[in-house]
Amino acid sequence: MIRYGIADLLSYPLLLAPITINDDDDTANKKLNMVARYIEIFVVRRSINYRRFSASSIRNTMYNLVKDIRSKDVLTIEMIFKNRLEEMPEDWDGLIQFGLHGQNKRFVKFFSFANNILH
Repeated sequence: MIRYGIADLLSYPLLLAPITINDDDDTANKKLNMVARYIEIFVVRRSINYRRFSASSIRNTMYNLVKDIRSKDVLTIEMIFKNRLEEMPEDWDGLIQFGLHGQNKRFVKFFSFANNILH
């Protein structure tokens, strides 16, 4: 399995933050999927714009996001993620200039694999 994302020490708290003891399985799964999609979009947009996403470079951003989505409902989480992505300085325009370099080989392999699955 090809896995690409942020460090576990950041992704686990982020994935668990919105889930509450009162969530049924369907709601918990929706929240997990929303967080996972956000992480993927965040990583891809950072990568295609040649921005780092190591734990040390995004720690504060992710911890603040954990606080923002903690115990929130699905619609609120959706709104928070939408706003975060709209405010994100790295956009999809970076794809135009994107290319292979010495430190992004793993990402390019992931990106190619993911693109083949989608098409």
